[in-house]
Amino acid sequence: MATKKDTTKKDIQKAYQDYLLENGKAPETVRIFTKFLKIEDEVFFKHFGSLKNIESSIWEDYYANILEIIFKDPDFKEMNAREKHLSFLYTMLEIIKPDRSYILTKLENKKPNKLPQELKNAQKIILQ
Repeated sequence: MATKKDTTKKDIQKAYQDYLLENGKAPETVRIFTKFLKIEDEVFFKHFGSLKNIESSIWEDYYANILEIIFKDPDFKEMNAREKHLSFLYTMLEIIKPDRSYILTKLENKKPNKLPQELKNAQKIILQ
């Protein structure tokens, strides 16, 4: 099994995405997931308190990357709300494109007018 030094937060996030895509559902327990990842439970708990925290952290990392990129644009502060929103959305599409299979799986069977909790958090960020 991997040691604490070997497994990063990103490794766990990526493995979670892989597990979900390979099995069609999220792991049922931390133990099942850590066996899949071939790490000790304590390594998992060093980075995350629960499986739900992994999913939230994936979206939080997307948002952090998006915000970092759009705030670097010197024109961003001068944009109106519509332009800021479009800038956010276009940047988000580029950031999540490498993980499109994961994103599509997560959004599958969602009602069109009902945002997943992870996207509601993003909405709060952009409306600030």
